[in-house]
Amino acid sequence: MTGRKPKKTGLALTELELEVMNYIWDSGETTVREVCDLINEKKALAYTTVATMFKSLENKKYLISKKNGNVLVFTPDISRAKFQDWYCGNRLSQIFTSPQSLVSQFIEDTNLSKKEI
Repeated sequence: MTGRKPKKTGLALTELELEVMNYIWDSGETTVREVCDLINEKKALAYTTVATMFKSLENKKYLISKKNGNVLVFTPDISRAKFQDWYCGNRLSQIFTSPQSLVSQFIEDTNLSKKEI
């Protein structure tokens, strides 16, 4: 797994892609079938739908695949922590114009006293 951040293009994840990535991050190494079985414990998804998500994630450079016999095994190419760091930073920079505006909004929303600050 590399320590890199997501590429600037094509890095946004759909809700389903993020769900798949969470299963992959939890397992560290997995197959489409294993994740499909886990997802199907909660909701019905076709194997081909899950396989499409894996291909999309591989194209976006979130996954690396290797052949193990006649089965593709996938591992994350970015850690969950790196993704969360990038995602939160990216979203916050889109919403707040400066770190000060973020802190100011947080203080206003939480009603902190001067002593607590």
